[in-house]
Amino acid sequence: MDHHNYQADFQGAFRRSIKWEQIPKDAKLPEQWDGPTAFDTLITIKGLVDSFPHQAEQIRTNCAGVHFDILRSILNTAPCFLTIGDVFVGGKPEYGTSVQQLKREVNGSNKGTDKIFNAHVWLTFPEMGIIDATFYIYKFHHLLSEPWKWSDHIICSGEQASAQLPLRYKPMLISNKVIMDIVSDPENLRL
Repeated sequence: MDHHNYQADFQGAFRRSIKWEQIPKDAKLPEQWDGPTAFDTLITIKGLVDSFPHQAEQIRTNCAGVHFDILRSILNTAPCFLTIGDVFVGGKPEYGTSVQQLKREVNGSNKGTDKIFNAHVWLTFPEMGIIDATFYIYKFHHLLSEPWKWSDHIICSGEQASAQLPLRYKPMLISNKVIMDIVSDPENLRL
């Protein structure tokens, strides 16, 4: 996993999120928080996802809902942000997410339409580490052999197996508000 520009990209997304009133103006960047790293939280998240009732198709198509459920479960012990953006696989964007598209979504321009929200959601932790509980199953589901265990396929920036994947995460927006709208209106979802 290519993680070299993540902090700069995240800081840009953070500033954009404040400007677009998605997070409070006095919000602190994650590196200013005290809390466990993504890798330190991985075992807890693995236990959580294995207890969730989601089926493979739900995992593949509902990254917003899955990560929101994880965030609600860990927020008191492991502060992190729901992060919206794109994932580059082998240098190519998977979703084609743009800042303009996110702005339309924030403004509610796509509400009530059949426009699909092409973006991805994951968690960002204080050290700028990420956990993504859905992308591997979304992208590489054809490689899973039966039976498979969800917790074996979580992407974590501090984990050696994840480091081998040809992925680069591009944060564009930090927002629980947008996620709440998406989760409550799953018809507009391709996350």
